[in-house]
Amino acid sequence: MPMFRYKAINESGVVVSGKAESLSIDALKTKLQQNGLFPQRIYRAHGFTIPRRQKFVSLADLLELSLSLKSLLESGITIPEALLLLIEESQHRDLRQGLNNVLSDVKNGQVLSHCISKHLRLKDAFFVTALSMGENSGNMVASLSHYIAYLRRRIELRKQVTQALAYPIFLVITLVLIVGLLFLFVLPRFVNMYDNFDAELPWITQALMSFVSYLPGIMITFCILTVSVFSFRSYLKHSLWGTKLSLMIEAIPLLGSVLQDSRVERFADSLSTLLASGMSLVASLKRIQAAHQHGVFKQKLLDVIKQVEQGTSLWQASLTTGLLPGSSQKMLQVGESSGNLTRMLSDIAQRHHERLEDRLRVLVSLVEPSIILLMGLLIGIVIVALYLPVFYIMEYVG
Repeated sequence: MPMFRYKAINESGVVVSGKAESLSIDALKTKLQQNGLFPQRIYRAHGFTIPRRQKFVSLADLLELSLSLKSLLESGITIPEALLLLIEESQHRDLRQGLNNVLSDVKNGQVLSHCISKHLRLKDAFFVTALSMGENSGNMVASLSHYIAYLRRRIELRKQVTQALAYPIFLVITLVLIVGLLFLFVLPRFVNMYDNFDAELPWITQALMSFVSYLPGIMITFCILTVSVFSFRSYLKHSLWGTKLSLMIEAIPLLGSVLQDSRVERFADSLSTLLASGMSLVASLKRIQAAHQHGVFKQKLLDVIKQVEQGTSLWQASLTTGLLPGSSQKMLQVGESSGNLTRMLSDIAQRHHERLEDRLRVLVSLVEPSIILLMGLLIGIVIVALYLPVFYIMEYVG
């Protein structure tokens, strides 16, 4: 029977390790759980494992976690008991392992929000903020309710964007595959055939043959550039070049408007949710600024925070920095002046959400025929370039 090593957490929250014989890893996992242990790592005793980075907790898993935690706390059980049930219900290895570590720290007296941020890689950092607000206010259920409503809106928006872009992405992949097959398998055969052709080839055929001869170098260069961009994307995102690229993209008609609506919608929705949870305005803005990924918008938020800390109203700081477009800026001014900022931010988010849906539909309706037209144009040029010399030969022979 194989020998395995394991590391687990016992009911007291203490990490224990040891060796045991078992038919399989799953069988040993079940045996350890029956003995009151929560396995974190199991591997063959004579082998080794390569350290694996913990996966992010997706938005869908985070929503399920939030709903389950809210329901359990509403039933009146304690946080450690709720975490224990969540561990048993979880089907995801990394989430279960992270919750095991959270449970251990909570039993040692640490607060839940700090343990979650320490042991789980979250796609949305506002979950930790919601937990922290619930701990400070003493009403975790209400804080989670606000966050769940916000997370549902964000997931729905992402779902709509994914559905809108699914067909264009499929067309792009099809175009790349067709062109790749042509250039890798079809064109080289014609190039070899035309190399022995004594007559002068049409210019379009010569250009295509030259491109095919340089294709390996072009592909290598493209791969190097792609790997470089992905390797240094974090640096480029906050560099001067990244800022210039963002401004260039935003200058593209319609696409820039879509990106702006998306950022403003998320900003207004996030700020409304945090304020409704009881967090102060400055603290909410700092949370949003820390979680935001867009360099230009992030810098504008930082400038807004500095002005608000100095006593400037939010709408005046937003107007000075150009954080929001004109119509939303006016709504923000009315909401802050009337003392109903949270509701007005929710209205701003809803307005930009509707505009985003409309512009996405328009963008997709323009992109789809453009890709089909480009596909037909490229294939047509290749076919003409390949068969035009054949017609020349036929005329010469005739």
